[in-house]
Formats: sequence, structure tokens, C-alpha cells
Amino acid sequence: MADLGDRIKKALDECRILILGAQVFLGFEYRSVFESGFESLPAYGKYLVLGALGLMLAALALLLLPAAYHLIVHGGEDKPGFHEFTTKIIELALLPFALGLGVNLYVATQSLMGGSLAALAGVVAILIAIFFWYGIEKIAVSRRRRAKGEQQPAKKLHYEPPRAP
Repeated sequence: MADLGDRIKKALDECRILILGAQVFLGFEYRSVFESGFESLPAYGKYLVLGALGLMLAALALLLLPAAYHLIVHGGEDKPGFHEFTTKIIELALLPFALGLGVNLYVATQSLMGGSLAALAGVVAILIAIFFWYGIEKIAVSRRRRAKGEQQPAKKLHYEPPRAP
């Protein structure tokens, strides 16, 4: 197994790659307002573009968080909990990224295919992104657990009996 420093380096490298992708999509979002077809969009289409821009900004802000946290909180040193923190932040950032992609696909295809087919295309794009970003990992973890013979941990409800007066 790779040591902690290598795992943190790989996680931060993956985060940087996602930042580059988010910056490209963010550029498309800002540029779309200046395109000639933007004026012909219905009002809800313009608001959807604004919503997609907000989702991409949220994704970018989340993706920028691990590197800043690593430098400010840990002083650039590799600490045991930082890898898990980075992984969770990346997982969280991919959700608004996927939603923004789906909304953009809907707005872009709505005038070509009509509302219902464009909505279907947007939803399918979101589902595909979620499957590849979340689903494959869940399947792999489930298979590893089955191979090891582990049971799925049961959810425990926390109950404290009332104290005697």
C-alpha cells in the first residue's frame, strides 16, 4: 500500500485536474451570456444558465478547498486525516458538477429537441456522471466486502436509557 504522502499527493493531483475541468466549464458558462443565441432563450432558460453557473462555482470552490486547507491548517505537512478530508470534498464537489452539466445539456438541446427530450438528455447526463463518479466505486467496495466475507455494517441507533432521579 502506498504511504500517506503518496496518497495525499495523488488526491491533490486529482483535485487539480478537476479544477482545470471546472475552470473550462466555468469559462463556457460565462461566455454563453455573450453568445447571439442567449437572447433568444426563454426567461427560464436564462435562469437555468445562471443556476448552472452557480453550481459550477460551488464545485470550483469546493475543489479549491483541500489545497488551501492543507497549507493553512496543516502547514503543508501530510497529516493522517487529510487524505480522507480531500476524498470527501472531491466526492461532494462532483455532485454540483454533474448537476451543472445536466442543466447545461438541457439548455443547449432544448431548442433542438424540444422540452421533454432535452430534459431526458439532461437527466441521462446527470445519471451517467453520477454512475461513473459514485456508482462504480460503490460496486467495487461491495464486491471487495463480499470477497472478504464481510457483512454490511448494520446501522446502530443510539439509545440512552433515561437516568434515575
